Amino acid sequence: IFVFLVGITIGSFLNVCIWRMPREESVVKPPSHCPACGYRLRPLDLIPLLSFLFLKQRCRKCHKPISWRYFIVELITGLVFVALAWACLTQDRLWDLPFYLIFAAAFIAIFLIDLEHMIIPDELVIAAGAAALLKALGETFSLTGGGEAVLPSLGWPPLLEFLAGAVVGALFFVVVELLSRLFFRKEGMGGGDMKLGAAIGALLGVKSALLSF
Repeated sequence: IFVFLVGITIGSFLNVCIWRMPREESVVKPPSHCPACGYRLRPLDLIPLLSFLFLKQRCRKCHKPISWRYFIVELITGLVFVALAWACLTQDRLWDLPFYLIFAAAFIAIFLIDLEHMIIPDELVIAAGAAALLKALGETFSLTGGGEAVLPSLGWPPLLEFLAGAVVGALFFVVVELLSRLFFRKEGMGGGDMKLGAAIGALLGVKSALLSF
């Protein structure tokens, strides 16, 4: 329940990112407001999931419809957080959970922004890559300190697996791009996809990254 509540709260913030980042607006200020009339939302308007239902999918002031995307993003983020927490608990890898949660949150925002605007903000890719790097560093220090860290899938040192995964992840999309230009004479993957591929590979490692692709 706690992880779900954290997830829907993060999902509420992701909605801000999804709306503002493609428009090159700050995600911090001004405070949350109705995009139609500019009405500054009250605390009761910002309760994840519940406010959307209580307001009957409309702005309190101008009564214009609120997209179902806001509700869906909050709900999906909560469910994804719960699934990741369950996976980490059952595999006794609770240490990994914060990094997977950061990565998943960034990925959800990237998916919606890319779907609508065909762009991938660098800030979100950096957040995902930072989560992967912190995970690798944590595993490295745990190993050197005599901890019970589990080696990555290839049995390599965590930082080496991090670097190898990043290279393989980026190269996968570079190859797709080259083949697209060769056979279809058009762009197949953009630079944002390649950077995102590197972040995926860095977090998952070579084997799991290739499987996910």
